[in-house]
Amino acid sequence: MNKSFTPDRLGFALVGDESLTIACGDILLDAGHWIACVITRASAVRDWAMGRDLPVRHDPGELPPLTQDAPVDWVLSIANLRVLPDAVLRCPRLGAINFHDGPLPERAGLNTPAWALFDGADAHGVTWHLMEGGVDEGDVLVREDFGIDADETALTLNAKCYAAGLDTFADVLRQMEKGRLDRQPQDLSRRHYFAGDARPERLGLIDGRASASEVLREIRALDFGGRWNPLTLPKLMAGETLLCIGSAAVSEARGDPGEVLAVTAQGITLGCVEGALELSQLMTPEGKAVDARDHFTFGDVLAPVERLPDAELRATARHESHWRRALAELDPLPVPLVRDGTDGARETVRLRLPEGATPAEMLAAAGLAMLRGAGRKSGDMALHVPRNTSLLADWVPLRLSAAPEQAFAEIVAGMEAALSDPATQCGFFADLPARDPEIGGLRVPPFALSPNGGDLAAAPLCLALTPGGAV
Repeated sequence: MNKSFTPDRLGFALVGDESLTIACGDILLDAGHWIACVITRASAVRDWAMGRDLPVRHDPGELPPLTQDAPVDWVLSIANLRVLPDAVLRCPRLGAINFHDGPLPERAGLNTPAWALFDGADAHGVTWHLMEGGVDEGDVLVREDFGIDADETALTLNAKCYAAGLDTFADVLRQMEKGRLDRQPQDLSRRHYFAGDARPERLGLIDGRASASEVLREIRALDFGGRWNPLTLPKLMAGETLLCIGSAAVSEARGDPGEVLAVTAQGITLGCVEGALELSQLMTPEGKAVDARDHFTFGDVLAPVERLPDAELRATARHESHWRRALAELDPLPVPLVRDGTDGARETVRLRLPEGATPAEMLAAAGLAMLRGAGRKSGDMALHVPRNTSLLADWVPLRLSAAPEQAFAEIVAGMEAALSDPATQCGFFADLPARDPEIGGLRVPPFALSPNGGDLAAAPLCLALTPGGAV
């Protein structure tokens, strides 16, 4: 392939993980330009690039060495959620451009279509901008605004952003081809930034103490149509049980705010301020459908929902990508006579912590015994992490790996690191499995370890350490 630079033939590096990345890449190639590299974490984008005989890399940091002998003109970040290092932004001869699924400067950051719905906005937009200065602060090249419909959801508004992004890319490409950019500086005094770890203050919990229209709008803002939901799911508390809401509609029923006005197998009718809602397709945080009659009765009144500390929400959200990977790759360590975490009797075995021994040593020994007994070199167990709210899972996956020749001290050190890891302490939101199609239907591994003497009821076999002695 001839990669010589001419005024009408540009070289690009493409960074992104969605179908819009592919669509814009096709436009570039069909226009006669060339793509030096595609950087992606998405299998669909990788397959497209390989089908086009384009080099593919996973890490943006791999781009600079590739461009030393044949520098590209532009880096295009399209449907890419990673912050690109300065070394990558210095690679192109002419600059770097990003597609943002929100109107700048008013809605910078991540998940802006959902936040626009949460805020009750009547319009949204997309922006192509230069990657200069801070995140989403560079000069605007193209911005297109559009209206938000009354029944808009996160899914449909994201689709509008896709369509607008594709339509406006032609204008961006024309500016690059002419070598004259229509740069419009942003008025950063109007900037509002939505951080990736931001979450709704009630984490999707509803109780009817708001107007039906407001609750319905928030539920629609969290409706990603079964695709990956990066925020949270709308939820109800049925006593101490957390249930997620799959669908909502306005009801003609009337009743007190928070009152259950009707119950069917599919869901409930909940009284709100100024109206009522039918809430259906209820499911557990793991994504399992439930019969609403098992959790609600006519006349129940849901307890008021309190706001959750923003610092706790953000701390947990920061580790979400870590737990998404761990749960998607879960490899449960088997327990004899237990299949899929459902068969066999439940039992919690409590062991005294010997004097001079550490919890990490005891847990490592127990885990190693189970590992060797199963004839495995690695496997996942459940580590019990007590919580004071059902919004957080009370366990995290714990991967134990031990080669036959590995020293026990190394295994203990790994256990100590896992127990003290901030990701372990923060854990993950209980509804994460239901939000991610790749980990939906999750089961707790059948073997659990509890360093605090507690009991993980979802695991058929739980080994709990207690300072008071064996029970």
